Amino acid sequence: MAVLISLTPKPVGVSTTGPSAEGDFLDVTGLRVLRMSLRVMGAKITGPTPAIDFSLEGSMIDKDHGWVTLALFPTVTASTESVTVVVEHPMRYLRWNLVTLTDCSSLYFDLDGIAWT
Repeated sequence: MAVLISLTPKPVGVSTTGPSAEGDFLDVTGLRVLRMSLRVMGAKITGPTPAIDFSLEGSMIDKDHGWVTLALFPTVTASTESVTVVVEHPMRYLRWNLVTLTDCSSLYFDLDGIAWT
């Protein structure tokens, strides 16, 4: 059975690298495959070669510890762009992490997907 999931119920604005805020994660217990789409809706480009890198992280321990990278999204290089990844057999908790923010001072994005049990 397929279900819609969202790591960002509304667009998120960020200006520094790092993971989603504490407590801002999703429990994906029972879901076997995730197809997640990152949509950058507006990035303030400040240089000639922008690079925006996001990862999906998972944890089995608890919501505050043990986070590991499950997937890296393709690098975003434009002020508006969408990219997708597939994660098979995710851990219990799922969150996003902004890994790289080069030649870009801030951005707005959302992160949604479809999952299968």
